[in-house]
Amino acid sequence: MAKHSLPRFRIAVVGSGAIGSYYGGKLAYYGRDVHFLMRGDLHAVSKRGLHIRSKGENIHVAKVNCYTSTEEIGPSDLVIVALKATSNDALPALLPPLLHEKTALLTLQNGLGSEEFLAEHFGAERVLGGLCFICLNRTRPGVIEHDDYGRVTIGRARALAQARLEYSIQWIVCRRWWHRYRCDSRGRKLAAADPGVNGRSDLHCQSMRPRVADGGGAGTDETH
Repeated sequence: MAKHSLPRFRIAVVGSGAIGSYYGGKLAYYGRDVHFLMRGDLHAVSKRGLHIRSKGENIHVAKVNCYTSTEEIGPSDLVIVALKATSNDALPALLPPLLHEKTALLTLQNGLGSEEFLAEHFGAERVLGGLCFICLNRTRPGVIEHDDYGRVTIGRARALAQARLEYSIQWIVCRRWWHRYRCDSRGRKLAAADPGVNGRSDLHCQSMRPRVADGGGAGTDETH
């Protein structure tokens, strides 16, 4: 992963488990200004840093900006929400200290309905929905074992609605999450799985692409 010249965004990570620590940790390692909300892992990460162990590379972020409250982090340009969706009820209290007028909220959460939840409480114009195609696990505080993949697909909630893609996008996302739950039920260490057919490893397949006719409705183009 090369270091790119990017805007100097201030990034907050809310939910520093496997997903939040992996993506936030890599952003921090490659020079981004990242701040983590941590509770249980705070002491270990403050003392030993954040370790990401992968097949291709091992990353150690020695100095991690980690805090026990979002008030300590303050307004940020991008907030990565990586809590489990079952903890969404905490977000209306957690997120406001992180927001300024143009703050974007990117949800990389387990479960369904997080985009709608964030849009209802903070406005659809802020919300980005993400699907993580990755296989990883948090083995102990501050240590992430990354087995494979890592791609994130991101879409803006308001833009999708304006493009009249609601039906096809919902169908694709639901199908992807269904495969995620099937994989989880087999004990695999997956954060999310693409709709590759059983046993196929093509998590980056392009088998399903939204298609919108000029002035018409949305559909799906399947080319298995």
